[in-house]
Amino acid sequence: MTFEQLKALDAVVKYGSVRAAAEHLFKTPPSVSSLIKNLESDVGIKLLSRDAYRPTLTQEGELFYRKATQVLSQMHELKSLSQRMSGSKELVVNIAINAVCPLDRLLTTLMSIEKKHPETQINVSTEHLGGAMERLKLNEVDIAVTTSLGMVTKYMEASPAFTIPIVPLAQKGHPLTRIKGTISKSQASEYPQVIVRDSSRTSEKQTLDVIEGGRHCHVTDFISKKKLLDSGLGWGGLPLYLVEEELKNGSLVALQIDGYSGRRSEQFLIRRSDKAHGLVSQEVWDSLHQSFSSSSND
Repeated sequence: MTFEQLKALDAVVKYGSVRAAAEHLFKTPPSVSSLIKNLESDVGIKLLSRDAYRPTLTQEGELFYRKATQVLSQMHELKSLSQRMSGSKELVVNIAINAVCPLDRLLTTLMSIEKKHPETQINVSTEHLGGAMERLKLNEVDIAVTTSLGMVTKYMEASPAFTIPIVPLAQKGHPLTRIKGTISKSQASEYPQVIVRDSSRTSEKQTLDVIEGGRHCHVTDFISKKKLLDSGLGWGGLPLYLVEEELKNGSLVALQIDGYSGRRSEQFLIRRSDKAHGLVSQEVWDSLHQSFSSSSND
């Protein structure tokens, strides 16, 4: 029985097929199948049933897999510990941040870590909606700061970061601002709703805060969205911290729309728990966790 065999079994169970497991492990499907067959031969039990379209754990396989995940977790912890003890540092740490987040709260921490570890390059990408979670699932980033939507608790761990109020609004001269009381969905749908496109490559059509059947105007980022709202070309929701000044001086007006009166977007610090994390990645995680915890206690 080998570590590679256990990793192959774990990947098939998590991703639902040999092909998907092979892509995750950067192996060919035949090599993954071979690893699992050799594992079954070594332990003398049939671990996977191949009768259905997708392989599923047998009753014996369920018991074996439970213990195997514990072993894998301990191996990842040992690898991470050995990296920290040896002082080995990664060449690159990749971080994906939901574009709704205020970057200032993260960049100060990241800049201090980069100064401390100049040999490690810290890459930061901003993603919209499901983009950050998708990149974490695909192992393209080490850490994500985003919502928990789509999080797989089987192989991810999360810590609360911060909460961002999202406010629906329009320019002060917009027709919707002249309606007294709550604006109905049918009234709001008469005017273009400005929506930021999801940067995820695989997510389904965006429905969060979107009035179906209405007129929509799609943009690629919040800066463009704000410019359109400032110009009166539509209405839409923006993070409160981006529009506090405009709401104070009255150039933008908060709207009360039926079913869309504003919400609070919960953001989390998330990473995969099924892989070892290097020295710098761990320091980024610990520092951001401490920063977010301190902010929430203020």
